[in-house]
Amino acid sequence: MKIAKKKDYYEIDFNIDKLKALPAVLIILTFLLNIYFFSANKGIWWDEAEYLSFVNHLVKGSPYALWEGRAIFYPLMLSIFGFINSSETFLRVGLVIIICLTIFFTYVSLQKLLNTKLAFLATLLLVSSWMYNFLSIRFLTEIPSLLFQMISLYFFFKDDKKSRVLSGLFLGLGIATRFTSLLIIPSYLIFDILSKKKIQNYIWIPAVLLGFIPILAYDLMIGRFPFETFYTFIIQSMMPRTWGRNLGDWTYYFANSPIILGSIISLVFLGIGLLFALSRIKTKYSNNIIFTLTYIIVYLITYSFLTELKEDRYMLPILPFIFIIVSMGLVSISKAIGNFISKKIKLKILKNAEYIILTILAALIIIPSFDLMKTTINNSANTYAELKYAGEEIKANTDSSQIIMTNDAPHITYYSERATVGFPSNESDLLQVLAANPNINYLTISFYETVPEYLMNLTADKFSIVQQVMLTSNENATAAATIAYLRQ
Repeated sequence: MKIAKKKDYYEIDFNIDKLKALPAVLIILTFLLNIYFFSANKGIWWDEAEYLSFVNHLVKGSPYALWEGRAIFYPLMLSIFGFINSSETFLRVGLVIIICLTIFFTYVSLQKLLNTKLAFLATLLLVSSWMYNFLSIRFLTEIPSLLFQMISLYFFFKDDKKSRVLSGLFLGLGIATRFTSLLIIPSYLIFDILSKKKIQNYIWIPAVLLGFIPILAYDLMIGRFPFETFYTFIIQSMMPRTWGRNLGDWTYYFANSPIILGSIISLVFLGIGLLFALSRIKTKYSNNIIFTLTYIIVYLITYSFLTELKEDRYMLPILPFIFIIVSMGLVSISKAIGNFISKKIKLKILKNAEYIILTILAALIIIPSFDLMKTTINNSANTYAELKYAGEEIKANTDSSQIIMTNDAPHITYYSERATVGFPSNESDLLQVLAANPNINYLTISFYETVPEYLMNLTADKFSIVQQVMLTSNENATAAATIAYLRQ
């Protein structure tokens, strides 16, 4: 940025492409937001409990509860921090590092995809996104997989042989972190085909398999067939579902797009940006634009039609690419208005009024997102917190040989560090299991999950309530209860 003194005014020549501090600005903003919300969550979600119980298993050798279709590279990453200090607070320090690295590589990869201005604006929208900040304080795989995806993209566009190998490796690690990261592969293939790349440029394809080594090793170590975890994920994800809080039809993500993007204004500029992108298909950026649009389309089709479970957070991996399109809309409109002001109104304060307009328009998107961010984080901060209290009580008052019967294995396993089993289908089977296993003396019921009806009518001569944890949001409702089996 240069400021030149004229006769009766100052002329500011602002060139964003020459600013070297842009990544630092984005990382500092990310860090400050993450520190602000660092201790917001009192409870962790089901998926988080699975990953953290596996971290405990790796670090302490304690039992774990992990769905057989989970990609396991993320808890492997967290265990690096866990071996230093396994407390949840310290693991969150590791999470902050992952969050900041994700923003850095998002910026540099989008910069290579298109240009500095669009990369900075799109990454700024991501940093200020309610969804990114909401997920940044949770131990979920969306952001870690995005990190590997963006590192892969960065090396992909460097386009030399060594970089292409690294691109494939990091894409493989992204898939080993969250299997749906593979949905970017069609974009890679189409880009290389359209760019008429030589056969050696496709070396990233076999390199992807290197990233699968953790999955392969895990399957073999626990006695499964190679890639059985991946196969299980694919099959079960596509199975028809009649249960769950977030079932929806194929229009779910389109209907909820204003919420996902943070505001209606974002959706308006997404439409404008899409028209702008399509108008540039025959320019030097055509293959890069096709790459972006292909990934968004493939991802949306997959999540809209191939799985019935719908959650807003599933859209996080394509959010940077959507924000690139939104940024195109912002830049095209601000440039048009800026040129009009500069030429027609003869504004002398700035050499180009485009950046004033761009700042105002971006603020119209960012400010509502901040409000939604705080509301969403605060509203979900105590979800499942009651299971923490129940699990910690069990840990403090039982020995490690105890097996806890529960309908919430991940939370109870993680917090109690005890092995768990599920509830039988009826009371008769329950009594048989308890009589046959002297290490099962406690039942922990989570009222966040489906509760077998017979558990509500257990007799006082065989069972006694040890602990009853009330919902944080409603002290008149029970969230969890631990019941002791009274052996005769």
